[in-house]
Amino acid sequence: MTGARSAGDRRGRTAADARRPDERGQTLIDYAIGVGLFLLAVAFVFSYVPGMLDPFTAEQENVQLADRAATQLSEHHLARPGEPFVLDAECTDKFFTGDPDVGGCPFDDYGSDLSNAFGADDATHFEVSIVQADGTVVDRTVPLTAGETPPSGSQAVTTARRAVHYRDRTYQLVVRVW
Repeated sequence: MTGARSAGDRRGRTAADARRPDERGQTLIDYAIGVGLFLLAVAFVFSYVPGMLDPFTAEQENVQLADRAATQLSEHHLARPGEPFVLDAECTDKFFTGDPDVGGCPFDDYGSDLSNAFGADDATHFEVSIVQADGTVVDRTVPLTAGETPPSGSQAVTTARRAVHYRDRTYQLVVRVW
């Protein structure tokens, strides 16, 4: 057998050596570990991707509604004529006390119905308040807050803020929508 060598001889191994069980490329346990890791990766993607996309899909209408309401209140409904973000003290006080006899204030048309005032449906809820820098509600004989109390729990509440000037001090006008 000098002239004819088998394929196993050229690599320095015989055909019998190539079939030994300790030299197999992949075993059943390797396959099981690989499939298990793949399934874990797929489960991770399916469980976390919807949460990552949530800010782009959840309640976008409420974001726009809160922003529009904060702008309308701070620039038109509660502001002095021609002075956006400077609140008319008398109209602002009467807005938050719910006084129906306001007379001459821009929000006379809708009264205390905030959903109707901002073009929302009856299922949309609002809270409007004027707060100090630390988040506490300004209190002038009555707390300057109107609307419903936001829910506590897992329901999403969208917030819009505007810096406003009220009675010679700067506060924040906060509008919450849910």
